[in-house]
Amino acid sequence: MSWRQTQCYSLQLLVDQVASKLGIKPADLLTEEKAAIIEGINYGISTAWDHYLWPEILEVYTGSVTTDSDSTIYTSILDSGSAEMLTIEGVYKSHPGKNPLTSPYSFSQVGDRLYILDAATAPTSVYVRYWPVPPVYDTSHLSAGTTAISTATTTSSMDVVPYIFYRYLLFKAYADMLAGDGQTEKSAIASAEAEKILFQEQDKSERKNQGVHR
Repeated sequence: MSWRQTQCYSLQLLVDQVASKLGIKPADLLTEEKAAIIEGINYGISTAWDHYLWPEILEVYTGSVTTDSDSTIYTSILDSGSAEMLTIEGVYKSHPGKNPLTSPYSFSQVGDRLYILDAATAPTSVYVRYWPVPPVYDTSHLSAGTTAISTATTTSSMDVVPYIFYRYLLFKAYADMLAGDGQTEKSAIASAEAEKILFQEQDKSERKNQGVHR
């Protein structure tokens, strides 16, 4: 399961709203202006991603289990759908998103392997929950006319942004565009608003997700 399968906003809507805050009609945005806004969005989402271990962006994949020559059991840290991961949150017997009461296995990470330390019997597969790397957008991910809240259905969709970061990214990209235009005072105000929003979202996340395995 991916964060893209939860409530998201379209990248197009975000770019359009940044343009509107800058006083530019979205339809009049130049290609280089779209690219500049998206550059600000990419910088912002990378900052937000690293700011806190957000339960909202956790992803889960199923890993097959192998028994090593010394009878230890492990699963690979990498799977075909995710070449890189930031942090492993846990290894589970059942899907932690569908069964929130499931307890994680104790595990040890060695290279690209996750060794399962406390399984009474070797499972055939396990569920690995992790924080993925942040998305990197470009203008090819824009889709004119896509302005509604969207629920993406595949992990390959790159035209949406997580709802928890939307307002933060709006003000962060706006601040970066103002700075690039030499409007330093307005940029500082917008940056401060973006930072306030990010901490507000963190506070809401902490209160909402107290039961998530951490």
